[in-house]
Amino acid sequence: MEIKPTQITWNQIPKDCMVQPKYDGECNKLIIKDGQANLQRFEGRSKTDFYPEIIEEAKWRFSGERGSPTLPDMVLVGEVCVLLDKYRASFPHIQLRMNTLSKVKQKLAMKDKLATFVAFDIEEYEGKNLDKESYKDRYKILEDIFPVLESNAELDFRIVSVANLKPQKDWKKFVKEHEMEGIVIKNPDKRAEQFKLKNWDEDDFKIIDTELTEEGEARGWFISKLKLEDTKGTHVDKGQQFDCKYINYPQTESAKELLIGKTAIIKYMKMRGRDGQYLAPRHPSLVEILEFDK
Repeated sequence: MEIKPTQITWNQIPKDCMVQPKYDGECNKLIIKDGQANLQRFEGRSKTDFYPEIIEEAKWRFSGERGSPTLPDMVLVGEVCVLLDKYRASFPHIQLRMNTLSKVKQKLAMKDKLATFVAFDIEEYEGKNLDKESYKDRYKILEDIFPVLESNAELDFRIVSVANLKPQKDWKKFVKEHEMEGIVIKNPDKRAEQFKLKNWDEDDFKIIDTELTEEGEARGWFISKLKLEDTKGTHVDKGQQFDCKYINYPQTESAKELLIGKTAIIKYMKMRGRDGQYLAPRHPSLVEILEFDK
């Protein structure tokens, strides 16, 4: 079995694949060595002091404290996130933590939502490099060590293994119903072969203005950003102006005036704020401008 991105759609997910929730957070490595736990970004930046609740659980879990078994050294790969339930994570909540070293601010944020390390892979275990092992073999090690996030009962743990979702007749409907960020499709027989499907929405927005950014000006464009407002009334930010960057479409002086008032089809990702209300569209991208002849 081979995962080819051009062949993967919501209705054509190979049956033999492992499908896991995609969580919105900060990707890190959790390194356990000689009884010490450290979080680290892939470029090498230490994140250990940013998420003390994860480090604390790692220390007692791997040191034999509180009756837990003593476990060997390992290097885990996962997503540091604030889980809302077993399917969803809150990016606005984790944003509060990403660059906060203040102990006071951390404690205040932790009163609201604790961070969790959701492990989806393991690179080293018991001093052995697992780089050549298949993903299903590496995952088997993960699920034998950590609670698997299969129900909301596991939300009390600060280190969990990502769950494999049960096959669905309609994956897109399943993801929409649970307001997930998306899913990650993995080939269990390969070391690292995966594809992501994100929970994008498409809606119509009215173009109310255009803008030339510094990047666009450097490239010689006439337009590099659209200002839009909701025309359907389905978004809570109806009437609010927000930006939608797009590249090289169209690039004529007359286009500026012609675009005003036109309807643009925008693909974007919905995101709730910390209060649970929808924010302006996240990661918007232009699909098409209606009734406009380039």
